[in-house]
Amino acid sequence: MYMEEKGLLITTSILSGLGFIYIDNLKQKYYQGNYDIIPLFHSIIVGLPSYYIYMKEPNIIMYLSETPGNIIPIIYKIIPCFTLGYGILDIYDSYRRKRIDFFVHGCIIIFGYGSLLYYDGIYLAIMGNVNEMSTIFLNIAKTIYTKILFLIVFTYIRFYLYYQIMYKYFNTTPNNIIHYYIIMLFSLIFTALNCIWYKKMLTIMFNYKKMNNINK
Repeated sequence: MYMEEKGLLITTSILSGLGFIYIDNLKQKYYQGNYDIIPLFHSIIVGLPSYYIYMKEPNIIMYLSETPGNIIPIIYKIIPCFTLGYGILDIYDSYRRKRIDFFVHGCIIIFGYGSLLYYDGIYLAIMGNVNEMSTIFLNIAKTIYTKILFLIVFTYIRFYLYYQIMYKYFNTTPNNIIHYYIIMLFSLIFTALNCIWYKKMLTIMFNYKKMNNINK
Protein backbone atom coordinates (compact mmCIF):
# COMPACT_ATOMS: atom_id res chain seq x y z
CA MET A 1 0.00 0.00 0.00
CA TYR A 2 1.39 3.41 -0.93
CA MET A 3 2.37 5.51 2.10
CA GLU A 4 0.11 8.39 0.99
CA GLU A 5 -2.86 6.03 0.90
CA LYS A 6 -2.03 4.47 4.26
CA GLY A 7 -1.67 7.95 5.73
CA LEU A 8 -5.14 8.82 4.42
CA LEU A 9 -6.64 5.68 5.97
CA ILE A 10 -4.96 6.27 9.34
CA THR A 11 -6.13 9.89 9.29
CA THR A 12 -9.68 8.81 8.43
CA SER A 13 -9.68 6.33 11.32
CA ILE A 14 -8.40 8.87 13.87
CA LEU A 15 -10.63 11.73 12.69
CA SER A 16 -13.72 9.51 12.63
CA GLY A 17 -12.92 8.34 16.17
CA LEU A 18 -12.52 11.92 17.39
CA GLY A 19 -15.67 12.90 15.51
CA PHE A 20 -17.66 10.11 17.18
CA ILE A 21 -16.38 11.25 20.59
CA TYR A 22 -17.31 14.87 19.85
CA ILE A 23 -20.82 13.95 18.69
CA ASP A 24 -21.21 11.68 21.71
CA ASN A 25 -20.39 14.58 24.03
CA LEU A 26 -22.93 16.76 22.24
CA LYS A 27 -25.50 13.98 22.59
CA GLN A 28 -24.93 13.78 26.33
CA LYS A 29 -25.63 17.51 26.58
CA TYR A 30 -28.50 18.07 24.18
CA TYR A 31 -30.19 14.80 23.23
CA GLN A 32 -32.51 13.05 25.64
CA GLY A 33 -34.16 10.64 23.19
CA ASN A 34 -34.33 6.86 23.34
CA TYR A 35 -32.16 6.09 20.32
CA ASP A 36 -28.43 5.43 20.40
CA ILE A 37 -27.58 7.93 17.68
CA ILE A 38 -23.88 7.21 17.19
CA PRO A 39 -24.06 3.38 17.06
CA LEU A 40 -27.04 3.75 14.71
CA PHE A 41 -25.16 6.22 12.49
CA HIS A 42 -22.04 4.03 12.46
CA SER A 43 -23.97 0.86 11.61
CA ILE A 44 -25.74 2.63 8.73
CA ILE A 45 -22.62 4.16 7.14
CA VAL A 46 -20.62 0.92 7.28
CA GLY A 47 -23.27 -1.81 7.40
CA LEU A 48 -25.43 -0.79 4.45
CA PRO A 49 -22.58 -0.22 1.95
CA SER A 50 -20.82 -3.44 3.00
CA TYR A 51 -24.01 -5.46 2.65
CA TYR A 52 -24.76 -3.81 -0.71
CA ILE A 53 -21.26 -4.55 -2.03
CA TYR A 54 -21.50 -8.19 -0.98
CA MET A 55 -24.95 -8.67 -2.52
CA LYS A 56 -24.18 -6.77 -5.71
CA GLU A 57 -20.87 -8.47 -6.54
CA PRO A 58 -21.06 -12.29 -6.36
CA ASN A 59 -17.27 -12.78 -6.61
CA ILE A 60 -16.30 -10.00 -4.21
CA ILE A 61 -14.81 -12.35 -1.58
CA MET A 62 -12.47 -14.03 -4.04
CA TYR A 63 -11.58 -10.64 -5.53
CA LEU A 64 -10.69 -9.10 -2.15
CA SER A 65 -8.73 -12.15 -1.05
CA GLU A 66 -6.71 -12.85 -4.18
CA THR A 67 -6.12 -9.35 -5.57
CA PRO A 68 -3.01 -7.35 -4.55
CA GLY A 69 -3.99 -4.59 -2.16
CA ASN A 70 -2.42 -1.79 -4.21
CA ILE A 71 -5.04 -2.19 -6.96
CA ILE A 72 -8.08 -2.57 -4.68
CA PRO A 73 -10.30 0.56 -4.99
CA ILE A 74 -10.01 3.01 -2.10
CA ILE A 75 -13.74 2.78 -1.24
CA TYR A 76 -13.24 -0.76 0.07
CA LYS A 77 -10.50 0.54 2.38
CA ILE A 78 -12.22 3.70 3.62
CA ILE A 79 -15.43 2.06 4.91
CA PRO A 80 -13.73 -0.15 7.56
CA CYS A 81 -11.75 2.87 8.79
CA PHE A 82 -14.96 4.28 10.30
CA THR A 83 -15.27 1.09 12.35
CA LEU A 84 -11.66 1.46 13.43
CA GLY A 85 -12.60 4.96 14.57
CA TYR A 86 -15.61 3.55 16.38
CA GLY A 87 -13.21 1.34 18.34
CA ILE A 88 -11.61 4.54 19.65
CA LEU A 89 -15.05 5.68 20.85
CA ASP A 90 -15.54 2.33 22.61
CA ILE A 91 -12.27 2.79 24.52
CA TYR A 92 -13.30 6.33 25.46
CA ASP A 93 -16.76 5.14 26.56
CA SER A 94 -15.27 2.33 28.62
CA TYR A 95 -13.41 4.91 30.72
CA ARG A 96 -16.34 7.31 31.00
CA ARG A 97 -19.00 4.71 31.78
CA LYS A 98 -16.72 2.28 33.63
CA ARG A 99 -17.77 -0.49 31.20
CA ILE A 100 -15.26 -3.30 30.75
CA ASP A 101 -17.29 -4.77 27.86
CA PHE A 102 -16.83 -1.53 25.89
CA PHE A 103 -13.09 -1.70 26.54
CA VAL A 104 -12.85 -5.32 25.35
CA HIS A 105 -14.94 -4.62 22.24
CA GLY A 106 -12.90 -1.51 21.43
CA CYS A 107 -9.61 -3.39 21.85
CA ILE A 108 -10.78 -6.19 19.56
CA ILE A 109 -11.75 -3.67 16.86
CA ILE A 110 -8.53 -1.67 17.17
CA PHE A 111 -6.23 -4.69 17.20
CA GLY A 112 -8.16 -6.58 14.51
CA TYR A 113 -8.78 -3.76 12.06
CA GLY A 114 -5.51 -2.09 13.02
CA SER A 115 -3.56 -5.26 12.21
CA LEU A 116 -5.16 -5.44 8.78
CA LEU A 117 -4.39 -1.77 8.19
CA TYR A 118 -0.76 -2.29 9.24
CA TYR A 119 -0.40 -5.26 6.86
CA ASP A 120 -2.17 -3.43 4.00
CA GLY A 121 -5.34 -5.54 4.14
CA ILE A 122 -7.90 -3.19 5.71
CA TYR A 123 -10.21 -3.71 2.72
CA LEU A 124 -10.81 -7.29 3.91
CA ALA A 125 -12.46 -5.92 7.06
CA ILE A 126 -15.42 -4.95 4.91
CA MET A 127 -16.44 -8.61 5.21
CA GLY A 128 -16.82 -8.13 8.96
CA ASN A 129 -18.66 -4.84 8.45
CA VAL A 130 -21.57 -6.81 6.98
CA ASN A 131 -22.35 -7.71 10.61
CA GLU A 132 -23.24 -4.07 11.27
CA MET A 133 -26.46 -4.54 9.33
CA SER A 134 -27.87 -6.27 12.41
CA THR A 135 -26.72 -3.42 14.66
CA ILE A 136 -29.06 -1.06 12.81
CA PHE A 137 -31.97 -3.09 14.13
CA LEU A 138 -30.45 -3.29 17.62
CA ASN A 139 -30.51 0.48 17.93
CA ILE A 140 -34.19 0.73 16.99
CA ALA A 141 -35.29 -2.27 19.10
CA LYS A 142 -37.48 -0.46 21.62
CA THR A 143 -40.64 -2.60 21.59
CA ILE A 144 -41.20 -6.36 21.81
CA TYR A 145 -41.89 -6.50 18.07
CA THR A 146 -38.74 -4.61 17.06
CA LYS A 147 -36.75 -6.75 19.49
CA ILE A 148 -38.06 -9.91 17.83
CA LEU A 149 -37.19 -8.38 14.45
CA PHE A 150 -33.68 -7.65 15.71
CA LEU A 151 -33.28 -11.23 16.96
CA ILE A 152 -34.31 -12.56 13.53
CA VAL A 153 -31.96 -10.21 11.66
CA PHE A 154 -29.10 -10.90 14.10
CA THR A 155 -29.54 -14.65 13.57
CA TYR A 156 -29.56 -14.28 9.79
CA ILE A 157 -26.63 -11.84 9.52
CA ARG A 158 -24.30 -13.14 12.21
CA PHE A 159 -25.01 -16.86 12.19
CA TYR A 160 -25.70 -17.43 8.51
CA LEU A 161 -24.52 -14.65 6.19
CA TYR A 162 -21.25 -13.90 8.01
CA TYR A 163 -20.25 -17.57 8.12
CA GLN A 164 -21.21 -17.94 4.48
CA ILE A 165 -18.77 -15.10 3.77
CA MET A 166 -16.08 -16.66 5.94
CA TYR A 167 -16.55 -20.05 4.27
CA LYS A 168 -16.01 -18.43 0.88
CA TYR A 169 -12.96 -16.53 2.13
CA PHE A 170 -11.26 -19.53 3.71
CA ASN A 171 -11.69 -21.41 0.44
CA THR A 172 -9.77 -18.82 -1.56
CA THR A 173 -6.05 -18.57 -2.21
CA PRO A 174 -5.11 -15.40 -0.31
CA ASN A 175 -2.76 -12.91 -1.88
CA ASN A 176 -1.22 -12.39 1.57
CA ILE A 177 -1.19 -15.30 4.04
CA ILE A 178 -0.81 -12.89 6.98
CA HIS A 179 -4.25 -11.50 6.19
CA TYR A 180 -5.61 -15.04 6.22
CA TYR A 181 -4.39 -15.76 9.75
CA ILE A 182 -5.47 -12.37 11.13
CA ILE A 183 -9.00 -12.92 9.83
CA MET A 184 -9.06 -16.49 11.13
CA LEU A 185 -8.06 -15.34 14.64
CA PHE A 186 -10.50 -12.47 14.86
CA SER A 187 -13.38 -14.40 13.27
CA LEU A 188 -12.98 -16.90 16.12
CA ILE A 189 -13.04 -14.06 18.66
CA PHE A 190 -16.15 -12.53 17.09
CA THR A 191 -17.80 -15.95 17.03
CA ALA A 192 -17.34 -16.16 20.79
CA LEU A 193 -18.74 -12.63 21.20
CA ASN A 194 -21.71 -13.38 18.96
CA CYS A 195 -22.54 -16.46 21.02
CA ILE A 196 -22.32 -14.47 24.27
CA TRP A 197 -24.55 -11.71 22.89
CA TYR A 198 -27.01 -14.24 21.47
CA LYS A 199 -27.32 -16.00 24.81
CA LYS A 200 -27.99 -12.63 26.48
CA MET A 201 -30.68 -11.78 23.94
CA LEU A 202 -32.42 -15.14 24.35
CA THR A 203 -32.32 -14.73 28.14
CA ILE A 204 -33.88 -11.25 27.87
CA MET A 205 -36.61 -12.52 25.53
CA PHE A 206 -37.32 -15.52 27.76
CA ASN A 207 -37.53 -13.36 30.89
CA TYR A 208 -39.80 -10.89 29.10
CA LYS A 209 -42.18 -13.68 28.10
CA LYS A 210 -42.05 -15.13 31.60
CA MET A 211 -42.93 -11.77 33.18
CA ASN A 212 -45.83 -11.34 30.76
CA ASN A 213 -47.21 -14.74 31.72
CA ILE A 214 -46.97 -13.86 35.42
CA ASN A 215 -48.79 -10.56 34.90
CA LYS A 216 -51.69 -12.17 33.04
